[in-house]
Amino acid sequence: MILLGPQPGDYDKVFGELNTKLKEKINATVETEFLDWSDWTQKYPLKFAANEDFDLVYTANWAFYNDQALKGGFLELTDDMLTKYMPQTWEAMPKVNWQQAKVDGKLYMVPNNNVEVTDKVVLYREDLRKKHNLPEINSAESYATYLKAIAKDEKGITAFGAKPADGWKFHELDQTLLEQNNNFNLVDASLLPLAYKLDDASGKVFNIYDTPEFTSLLQYYKDLADNGAWSKNVVSNKNDVWQDVKAGRYPPMRTIWVL
Repeated sequence: MILLGPQPGDYDKVFGELNTKLKEKINATVETEFLDWSDWTQKYPLKFAANEDFDLVYTANWAFYNDQALKGGFLELTDDMLTKYMPQTWEAMPKVNWQQAKVDGKLYMVPNNNVEVTDKVVLYREDLRKKHNLPEINSAESYATYLKAIAKDEKGITAFGAKPADGWKFHELDQTLLEQNNNFNLVDASLLPLAYKLDDASGKVFNIYDTPEFTSLLQYYKDLADNGAWSKNVVSNKNDVWQDVKAGRYPPMRTIWVL
C-alpha cells in the first residue's frame, strides 16, 4: 500500500496491531510505502508508469485520481464487487459519494467517509513580537507589520519562511490570504487558476488571476519582498523546512488538518 506523507513515528506499533487483526480476519497483512511530501508529485506517477507491483494507493482529486483513472492505472470497482466484498461500506456510504467519485461513469476508488477540513495558519515568534513591541497578529496587515519589523531588526533570521509552491501550485500563504479570506475554491488543483466562490449559489467559474483580490495579493507580496521579509533564494531553496525552524532560522506556514 502506498500512502502520501512521511512515515509516522509509531508506524511499526500501529501497523503491527493492524496486521495482527487483518491476519486473523482476512489472512492478509499490509506493507506500506510512504511518499514524502517533498517529492511525492514526481514519484507518484512514476509508480504507475513503471508498472510497479502494489495493491492499494491513496488517491484524491488533487493526487492524480482523474489522470490515472483515464490512463487505466486503477482497477474498476463494480457494484457487484463492492456489494460482495464491502457490503457494510456499500450500505453506509451515501450514494452521492459513489457517484461523485466516478470518472467517465466508472468507479476506481472507495471515497473517504469522514469529514476532513483543511485550514492554513501562520506560525510566528511571540517572543520576537513582544521584544519589538509589535501589535497583536490578527490580520494580513498586522502580519506584514511583524514580518517587516523582524526583517529590519533581527539578524540571522528570515522573517517569512517562504518555500516553493510544489505540487499545490499555490503557496500556503496564497491559500490563506487569497482563497480562505475571499471564499475562493479551486475547481481542481490541476486546473489552476479556475475557481468559484463558496458563497455564490450560481457556481460561476472565474480566473483567479483576473480578480482584484489577486492583484492586491501581488502588491502585498511585493511590499514584503522590498522590505527583505523573505529570502531571495526561495525558489531554489531545497532546505528541509522544519530543520530550519528547529535551528531558529524562521517560522514557516503550517497546514492544520481538522478531522
